[in-house]
Amino acid sequence: MPGWSEWNSVVRSPRAQAYHEPPPRLLLVLAALIWGAAFITQKNAGELMGPISFVGVRFLLSWIAKAR
Repeated sequence: MPGWSEWNSVVRSPRAQAYHEPPPRLLLVLAALIWGAAFITQKNAGELMGPISFVGVRFLLSWIAKAR
Protein backbone atom coordinates (compact mmCIF):
# COMPACT_ATOMS: atom_id res chain seq x y z
CA MET A 1 0.00 0.00 0.00
CA PRO A 2 1.49 3.36 -0.96
CA GLY A 3 2.26 5.95 1.67
CA TRP A 4 0.28 9.18 1.98
CA SER A 5 2.68 11.27 -0.08
CA GLU A 6 2.69 8.75 -2.92
CA TRP A 7 -1.10 8.41 -2.87
CA ASN A 8 -1.55 12.17 -2.71
CA SER A 9 0.60 12.66 -5.79
CA VAL A 10 -1.38 10.02 -7.68
CA VAL A 11 -4.82 11.35 -6.71
CA ARG A 12 -4.18 15.04 -7.30
CA SER A 13 -4.50 16.23 -10.86
CA PRO A 14 -1.72 18.08 -12.69
CA ARG A 15 -3.86 21.21 -12.53
CA ALA A 16 -4.14 20.92 -8.74
CA GLN A 17 -0.40 20.45 -8.43
CA ALA A 18 0.31 23.43 -10.69
CA TYR A 19 -2.01 25.86 -8.87
CA HIS A 20 -1.61 24.49 -5.33
CA GLU A 21 -5.33 24.05 -4.73
CA PRO A 22 -6.32 23.34 -1.14
CA PRO A 23 -7.25 19.74 -0.41
CA PRO A 24 -10.99 18.99 -0.74
CA ARG A 25 -11.34 17.92 2.90
CA LEU A 26 -10.04 21.29 4.04
CA LEU A 27 -12.65 23.03 1.89
CA LEU A 28 -15.39 20.81 3.33
CA VAL A 29 -14.32 21.59 6.89
CA LEU A 30 -14.19 25.31 6.08
CA ALA A 31 -17.69 25.18 4.56
CA ALA A 32 -19.01 23.33 7.63
CA LEU A 33 -17.48 25.92 9.97
CA ILE A 34 -18.98 28.82 8.02
CA TRP A 35 -22.37 27.09 7.82
CA GLY A 36 -22.37 26.34 11.55
CA ALA A 37 -21.31 29.86 12.51
CA ALA A 38 -24.02 31.34 10.29
CA PHE A 39 -26.65 29.07 11.85
CA ILE A 40 -25.70 30.07 15.39
CA THR A 41 -25.60 33.76 14.46
CA GLN A 42 -29.01 33.61 12.78
CA LYS A 43 -30.50 31.72 15.71
CA ASN A 44 -29.24 34.31 18.20
CA ALA A 45 -30.34 37.22 16.01
CA GLY A 46 -33.78 35.65 15.62
CA GLU A 47 -34.21 35.67 19.38
CA LEU A 48 -33.35 39.38 19.61
CA MET A 49 -35.62 40.75 16.88
CA GLY A 50 -38.68 39.79 14.90
CA PRO A 51 -38.53 37.93 11.60
CA ILE A 52 -39.30 40.98 9.43
CA SER A 53 -36.61 43.06 11.16
CA PHE A 54 -34.15 40.21 10.83
CA VAL A 55 -34.75 39.84 7.09
CA GLY A 56 -34.55 43.62 6.67
CA VAL A 57 -31.20 43.86 8.48
CA ARG A 58 -29.89 40.90 6.50
CA PHE A 59 -30.96 42.52 3.23
CA LEU A 60 -29.40 45.84 4.25
CA LEU A 61 -26.08 44.17 5.13
CA SER A 62 -26.00 42.25 1.85
CA TRP A 63 -26.81 45.43 -0.08
CA ILE A 64 -23.95 47.28 1.65
CA ALA A 65 -21.56 44.39 0.96
CA LYS A 66 -22.62 44.29 -2.68
CA ALA A 67 -22.18 48.06 -3.08
CA ARG A 68 -18.49 47.92 -2.20
